[in-house]
Amino acid sequence: MNQLRSLSLAACAAAALLCTAGTAHAQFQKGPDPTAAALERDGPFAIRSTSVSRLVSGFGGGRLYYPTATGTYGAIAVSPGYTGTSS
Repeated sequence: MNQLRSLSLAACAAAALLCTAGTAHAQFQKGPDPTAAALERDGPFAIRSTSVSRLVSGFGGGRLYYPTATGTYGAIAVSPGYTGTSS
């Protein structure tokens, strides 16, 4: 009987987690779902950029791009590698 109760509780917890996951995704989603084509074109949000000096310790400089609107955003970091250049 205790095993059945534990199994029932586990099933209810899993169902609640699955329902909550869908709600959380919709709550924080900004814009369309990502696709390869979407990642290669300009997005719907306004951005700014700032330059980081090559003299920065442990980083080597670069350009950082960020959204101008407030709120939560997913992030993708792209780096050309240690000896690579931006294109």
